[in-house]
Amino acid sequence: MTVRRVGLFGGVFNPVHLGHVALAKKAISSLSLEKLYIVPCSDPAHKHKPTVDAMLRFKMAEIAFKDVERVHVSPMEIERKGTSYTIDTIREVKTLEGGEIRLILIVGADNICEMKEWKNPEEIFAEADVAAFTRPGFDCKNKIVDGLGEVLFIEMEPQPYSSTIIRSRLAGNQSIDGMVPERVACFIKEKNLYK
Repeated sequence: MTVRRVGLFGGVFNPVHLGHVALAKKAISSLSLEKLYIVPCSDPAHKHKPTVDAMLRFKMAEIAFKDVERVHVSPMEIERKGTSYTIDTIREVKTLEGGEIRLILIVGADNICEMKEWKNPEEIFAEADVAAFTRPGFDCKNKIVDGLGEVLFIEMEPQPYSSTIIRSRLAGNQSIDGMVPERVACFIKEKNLYK
């Protein structure tokens, strides 16, 4: 029996941008994923509370990934309420998918150093493979993270987008053309977000 490969890519997505979309497409192709869950968080455990409501961030993610095959944008962390913990989401995805799956947690390389501070990091590595997409300043070698487990590093072209820069540009009434999907830009304008 073939084991299905399912990816999990969570984040704040405040807002979702073209770098997120590029990463999702690269993950699907390079990791041979049958399905990729995109999971916007409610309250992130290791970051400040987002400035935009979780359901609005979820809606932007739905719009951004609408035409990306094999992607499923899920509100599971928002519906769970409270602080978002990766281990809980891993278990929920495995329950939803049932059967034999190989779950691959997708993170940015900059998250690797802080993973030991996450809730139940040993269980994260026991229940999922971890794949990290490189960012400038990180090497691309497989390595063990503080005795927790091995991480597969995947090279990706540097992305000139960041949610922080986009929020700053919006607050200053500057253009975000070419930084977010066009339909997301329309949604942000329609809802008057990040002003």
